[in-house]
Amino acid sequence: MKLSDIVSRLNATPAPAPAVAPKGTAARFETAVFDVIQRDHCTKTRAKTSPSPDNTQIYLRCSELPKFVEFPDRMKDLRSLRDLTEAPKANVIGAQLNFDVGHAVHGWWQNQYLTRLTGEFTLWGHWRCGRCDLSSVADGVVKKKPVTCSGCGCSTALSYEEVTVRNDKLRLSGHPDALLGEDKPKMIGEIKTIGSDRWEKINGPPFENRVQTHAYMFATGLREVVYCYVDKGKQSLWRRENDGTFTIVGEPRVKFFHEEFDSALGQRIEDTLKEFWAIVAKLPA
Repeated sequence: MKLSDIVSRLNATPAPAPAVAPKGTAARFETAVFDVIQRDHCTKTRAKTSPSPDNTQIYLRCSELPKFVEFPDRMKDLRSLRDLTEAPKANVIGAQLNFDVGHAVHGWWQNQYLTRLTGEFTLWGHWRCGRCDLSSVADGVVKKKPVTCSGCGCSTALSYEEVTVRNDKLRLSGHPDALLGEDKPKMIGEIKTIGSDRWEKINGPPFENRVQTHAYMFATGLREVVYCYVDKGKQSLWRRENDGTFTIVGEPRVKFFHEEFDSALGQRIEDTLKEFWAIVAKLPA
């Protein structure tokens, strides 16, 4: 090949790249949805909480307690106080979708079912108006659902807000799903969404759930809890009767359990926390 041929080829206009077939509508929709999840949840980083120099302002989340009670050796793996205070790692898309489904089910039960119960199962908590955004959190008092919003008078846009509870002695804090009672809160309400296989086998609250709810009982002074396990993989089937009422067909995909405070488990939790905070006190800030 002559040098002039090489120069000609180098100067030639490159051939256009082969056209890429556009994605189908379903694929584009999938990409758009996952981009939103990725942007809003999975890659979000939150500022880490600066630890207190004297380590006394750090509270352990009630939901984190089971891992220390069930696997106490994990406490020996703690390296710094920052490990306790930093924000959890961002979820991957699949985990975030599962979390969102569970969050939605919780909201549905709290606002559509529990708010309509009366007597010993009346729901207590804080309430936010979706119309004027007024919240009752500021006054710190738990109450039954108001008939109307004190700000704008709206009666159709009030939604439940979970109550923050804590125990200063044990340095526990958390947000129980519900506080239930007739004249005042009497018991903890805990809602759990689980897969169908696990739902079929469950015949009582698992240990980690019991530890979490006992932490809530320590933080509230209440001594009873009712559990609601919802099968998020299947739905209950209903049949409309001639008189207009509905009858469930087969077994409802919800299971309920009741438990009173277990003093032995309570002592185990207190002993674990005593050891836990002793270790934390020795950790470098």
